[in-house]
Amino acid sequence: MSRFLAASLSCFACSMLASAAPIPKSMLKARRASLDGVWQTKEWYSNGRAVNSGMTIQWTVDGESLKWEYINQPGMRGKIRNGAEYSLKPAEDGTANGFDYTISSGGRTTVYKGIGFVEDETMRFAYAFRGADRPTSFEPAQGAVVYVFNRSSSK
Repeated sequence: MSRFLAASLSCFACSMLASAAPIPKSMLKARRASLDGVWQTKEWYSNGRAVNSGMTIQWTVDGESLKWEYINQPGMRGKIRNGAEYSLKPAEDGTANGFDYTISSGGRTTVYKGIGFVEDETMRFAYAFRGADRPTSFEPAQGAVVYVFNRSSSK
């Protein structure tokens, strides 16, 4: 094997090991802070299909706390979905933009594996159905929910 090929393989192996390292806590905190604020759905998809209900969902994110409200659903304005508690925590498994979306209700907690990304005033968030692998993109797909939010206001 040539020295060039051996050096290339060595660099590749080192980069693979480095990418599996945990994300530093300071980076997790910064990533979480970029989500803080009030967000309203611009569009959303479930199981690969657009949801055209005319309903707007509002997420208010403050640290790991998430408040979920319906905005324009008759009789539901300001209601917290299912009376449940929600949280949105950065995944510490090294997944780029990974988040764990948690719903707690009636003594039962369910964790959904997701990814989130904020660019300017738009947030994209995708999570897999319960028990499925974390999504790898924000494209609508079977077994996942994808939201595109616009920032309504900062914290």
